[in-house]
Amino acid sequence: MCVADAEPGNRRTYPGAPDIAIDSVSSETAAHLQNKIDLYLEHGRTAVWVFYSRPPRILMHGASGLATKLHGNQILDDADVLPGFSAPISAIFGGL
Repeated sequence: MCVADAEPGNRRTYPGAPDIAIDSVSSETAAHLQNKIDLYLEHGRTAVWVFYSRPPRILMHGASGLATKLHGNQILDDADVLPGFSAPISAIFGGL
């Protein structure tokens, strides 16, 4: 069932964890953020994308424990969790 098909007041749950967690860093400490990333991955996420606005960049954390840093005109894509999605980092942060 698609979320758009849900009736108001319906409290259905979906089994399992989503493949991806996306987080935006504001004022949390590095230790708190790392704890969240670890928890996301330990509880079944395949990937965690962390968005930083200053300077504009995204860190893509994988289940393997490795992280990839993207910035500028590099392309954000991960066919394993969002097939068909891709966007340049500069477009995501355009206007900031």
